[in-house]
Amino acid sequence: MASSRIQATVRQLSNTFKKKTRFDIGIASELPPAYKKFWREWKVLKPAAVHFIPQESKWKRDELTGETLPVQNVPLPLKHPAEIHEGIWGGEAVIKG
Repeated sequence: MASSRIQATVRQLSNTFKKKTRFDIGIASELPPAYKKFWREWKVLKPAAVHFIPQESKWKRDELTGETLPVQNVPLPLKHPAEIHEGIWGGEAVIKG
């Protein structure tokens, strides 16, 4: 009983003394939530795979031979040519190869 009360108090205090982020102080605190979400997806999160479907497992068994092979989720090599800045590319790139 007492331990649950202590845990509840600790939870409340951890929310009270939360570390300030760049969007909690200064002029950035007045930015809209949509921009804050965009910035977090752009800078913090790992980009989602668009050109291939990543496999969750680390190993894959070949159905024909029964051999166990490691799964390699390697993103496609992209090339960003100088022409990107001359038109509306929308963050697109050319696949190298």
